[in-house]
Amino acid sequence: MAPQGKWKLKQFLNVLMDEQGGASLSPRMILLIEDARAQWADLDRRIAAFDAEFVRWAKENEEDPSQCRGRHLGQQAGEDRLGGAAAQETV
Repeated sequence: MAPQGKWKLKQFLNVLMDEQGGASLSPRMILLIEDARAQWADLDRRIAAFDAEFVRWAKENEEDPSQCRGRHLGQQAGEDRLGGAAAQETV
C-alpha cells in the first residue's frame, strides 16, 4: 500500500525507485512509475512558471487602490463595466 498525499507519495516513490531500483516491481510497473514521475515533474515546472508569470504580471499591473474605486465599485447607475451607458428597458 502506498502512502496518501503528494509529499508522502513522492518520498515513497523516491525511495522505491531511486534507492531500491524498483525492487519487486515488474518492468512494466517501473516504466509506468517513471513516466508518471516525469509528468509530475513537468507539471510542477509548468505551475512554477505560471506562478512566476502571474506574480510578474500582478506587479506590473499594480494600481493605487484609491484609484480603482471608480472603475470597479463606484460605477454610476446605468453604466456597464466598461463605463458605457447600458441599454434601458421601456415598460
